[in-house]
Amino acid sequence: FLEWRQRLESRLAATGAGTADIQALRDRYNPCQIPRNHAVQSALDQAEAGDLNAFNEALRVLKNPYSRDPECDLYARTPSEEEQCFTSFCGT
Repeated sequence: FLEWRQRLESRLAATGAGTADIQALRDRYNPCQIPRNHAVQSALDQAEAGDLNAFNEALRVLKNPYSRDPECDLYARTPSEEEQCFTSFCGT
């Protein structure tokens, strides 16, 4: 990792891009909101029980995955140990 990190820093320095430029590129190409399995499973469980609030919230948040939503960090953070589920929804 350290060798890779050194090469990355050298390449970035050679471009002349500043830290703000690099962060702007990261923000542009890396989504903030991710349909994480634990959150999707929770929304599906609640929907099956007749409560569509979490499902509708997921749709609202995930329509704009590159925008930070200060009201919803469920799709921006990694799951806690209690939230981890290993179900794959993409068939892989």
